[in-house]
Amino acid sequence: MLVQPKLEAEYSFEGYDGKVVILTIGNRGFQDIHIRDVLVNIVDKPETAKIQLQQEQEGFAITETFDEPGYTFADYDAVAIEPGTASKGDAKNLPSPYGLTIKDSTAIPSVTIVYEYLGKEFKETIIID
Repeated sequence: MLVQPKLEAEYSFEGYDGKVVILTIGNRGFQDIHIRDVLVNIVDKPETAKIQLQQEQEGFAITETFDEPGYTFADYDAVAIEPGTASKGDAKNLPSPYGLTIKDSTAIPSVTIVYEYLGKEFKETIIID
């Protein structure tokens, strides 16, 4: 059986002169996705990377501190990205409840997400405009 990548990741927002970016992420598959690593500029570890859990479709917070009242942040490796959360092809056309917020000391031109799906490792690189 050939396993196809199932992570959907799209650039959503940036702030603080490009040093903080948010990617909306979702899962097109039928099993959980587990993020194993997040890199900037293909090979560098960012200062901070957290999953933001959108509640009641209020959107995501652009923050350097990750402690905004009313918003939930978690370590990316502690959150399973549930199936059916990708916005593309979703019959209800709802946005994903997951935002990956990345902060670094310099502007972020790209983000690479290393993740596991059905026991296989995949990489997805998103270029920041």
